Amino acid sequence: MMIHQPLSDRLRFAMFDVAFLKDLFVHHGYQYAQDIERQLGEYLSDKVTGTGRLYHFSDALFIYIETNWEEDAQPDALAHFVQSLIEDFVAHYHQQPDDSDQDDTLSANISLSTQVCVGLAEYPFLPRAYTSINDQELIEILLTATNKACELAEQSGDSHWVHLSAIDTAPAASFVNTNLRHACLRGIDSGLVKVKTSANTSINWQTDHESDKKRGLIIDDRSNKSV
Repeated sequence: MMIHQPLSDRLRFAMFDVAFLKDLFVHHGYQYAQDIERQLGEYLSDKVTGTGRLYHFSDALFIYIETNWEEDAQPDALAHFVQSLIEDFVAHYHQQPDDSDQDDTLSANISLSTQVCVGLAEYPFLPRAYTSINDQELIEILLTATNKACELAEQSGDSHWVHLSAIDTAPAASFVNTNLRHACLRGIDSGLVKVKTSANTSINWQTDHESDKKRGLIIDDRSNKSV
């Protein structure tokens, strides 16, 4: 449970995808990959202050929650904080003296990327309806933003962030009892959801709509029903 006080919490969420974690085990083997994962976890835990909380969501995905933030704070500040965490860890890792008995050549060949993709959103997502969107539903919004940030990063080779926020007058009816990813994409189209990003170019959300339509048309041969 990431939202402890649904009626009063004001939280800023950053979901971030760490590029170098994705292929560690395949490229470098279990022993080295597990050691790097452990070092990253310890490093991040040491850097998170009393006003923040950190969760390892899955594989290369983490969620950082800032519990004490200024209302007029810009989303790029949190994105840059997260990016700096990964950049500092990579620099720290590469500067470490190799005093182990392991294969020095293999260890030296492990070059970690500093690329990180960050999806940002706040709770409450709907300013006039605090409890309309819970933490699990907010994760859908964060995944949508993070996915687009990763697309931008793949295109440019750099780190990127995407921030999604509902306008003050966004009606709760547009986001409840429905798939939050679909509702968020519709909100972007209609202007109910605002997008901020580190990219200098406009974001094409049409690809997300098309991929969702394709998933809805997948047929399960055993039941002959859409899944």
